[in-house]
Amino acid sequence: MELRSPTFLVGPNGSGKSNFPAPLRFLRDALRTSLDRALRDRGGINEVRRRSSGHPTHFGTGLDFRPLDGHDGRYAFEIAALANGQ
Repeated sequence: MELRSPTFLVGPNGSGKSNFPAPLRFLRDALRTSLDRALRDRGGINEVRRRSSGHPTHFGTGLDFRPLDGHDGRYAFEIAALANGQ
């Protein structure tokens, strides 16, 4: 989803508007500290998986951005379970 300033989220109650910023906060925290810390602050990998639809063993996210200096950037990661499911 491309966000521009300003961005408005409109929809009926219960449609997920309040959940929309959660992945952005997660990315922010991973960039400010570390991915490990961002996961721990949310209860660990199992808690993050539990909150995800279908409890995925592999998931990822990414953010494309253009700072004021005009250079494009990308931050992305994927988390995958080991063979033993951890």
